[in-house]
Amino acid sequence: MRHGLVFGDIRMIHDPLARRRRAGLIGAAAAGLVAAGAGLLAVVDPAPDPGEAAVLRAESGALFVRVDDTVHPVANLASARLIAGGPEEPAEASPDALAARPLGRPVGIPGAPGTVAEEAPSPEARWAACVAPDGAVTVALTVPRPLADAAGLIARPRADGARSGTVRDWLVTAEGRRALPEEGTPEGDRVRAALGVDQATRVWRPPTEVLAAAPELPELTAVDLDAAGASGAGGGVVELADPTDAEVCTGGPDAALSLHAARPYGAAVELPGEGTAQRFAGPGAGAFAVDTGHGVQVISDNGVRHRLPDPEAAAVLGLPEPHPGWWPVLRLLPEGAALTAEAALEVDAPARP
Repeated sequence: MRHGLVFGDIRMIHDPLARRRRAGLIGAAAAGLVAAGAGLLAVVDPAPDPGEAAVLRAESGALFVRVDDTVHPVANLASARLIAGGPEEPAEASPDALAARPLGRPVGIPGAPGTVAEEAPSPEARWAACVAPDGAVTVALTVPRPLADAAGLIARPRADGARSGTVRDWLVTAEGRRALPEEGTPEGDRVRAALGVDQATRVWRPPTEVLAAAPELPELTAVDLDAAGASGAGGGVVELADPTDAEVCTGGPDAALSLHAARPYGAAVELPGEGTAQRFAGPGAGAFAVDTGHGVQVISDNGVRHRLPDPEAAAVLGLPEPHPGWWPVLRLLPEGAALTAEAALEVDAPARP
C-alpha cells in the first residue's frame, strides 16, 4: 500500500524503500561501530594524565615543572630536575591535563643540559687536548696511545715569543714536558746536541694552553742527559718524533703525549666562543659528571662545562658516577652557568618549542 501511495504502482517490481531501510540499518551499525571503537580507544589509550608528577612533557615535547600547584614552562631537563629536587623522569601530559593547571612564568637555566647520560664514560678514556695538522684544537675524551718511553718531540708554543719576547723550547714525552735551557747558552747548546736537535728538527707549535696540559717536570739539564746515555735515533738520548702530519695530543700523567696518524676520537662538535679549543669530542650520550680534582662539574654534549654547588647535586640531576678529569684540559672548555636550584628558579628562559 505504501509503495502504491508513494509511487502510484502496486506491482512491487522495484522496492526502493527496502533499499532505504537497509541503508539506514547499515549506517546505524557503522555509527555504532565507530562509537564502540572510540570508547575502546579511550580505555586502551586514554589522554595522558601526569597525576602529581613533578616534571611534565607536552605532546609537542616542551617540558614543564610543577611548583606547588602551578606548572611552569622550563628550558631543559637539568633545570626541571634541579627545581624538582630529584632525577624525575618527565611524565606525558595531554593538552587538557596541562590546561587544567595554573600556568606560571617560564623558568630554567639557558644552556643547561637537555639530556643526561645513563652511564659514565669508559674508565679507559682520558681527557686530551689534540692539535690537528691544520692547527685546530679539539678537547677529546678518548683512549690515547702514549709514545714509547724513549720517544718525544720538541715543542715551541705559538704564543711564548709574542708574550715575553723569548722563545722557550720544551721536550715533551709520555711522562710530561721539560723545559730546555735557553738556546745559545753553553748548557742549552749541550742539551740540544745530546738530543740531536738542529735546524732540520721538526718542531711542534701548539698553543701555550695545550702544551700546559702536559704535566710539567723539572728543567732538562746536561747532567740528566749524561745519566740517561745515548739511546735514541741518531745518537740522541730521545727518539724525536715528527709532528708535521700527526694529530698530537697532550693530557694527564698517564698519557701526557700521544701522536696519531688519524683522529683518535669520533665526531666532534664546534665549541661556542673564541677560546683556545675549537671543537669537542665526547661520548655524545648526554651530559655527564667529571671530577676535576677541585669539585665536580657537568660536561654537556656541546662541550660546555657547568659547575655544581656540591657533589649531591649530581645525584639530583640523575648523573652517573663522576668520570676522572684532568683540569689542565678541562679548563679549555667554555664555562656555562652554574647548575643550582636557585638559578633554575630565578632566571626566566623561553620554553623549548
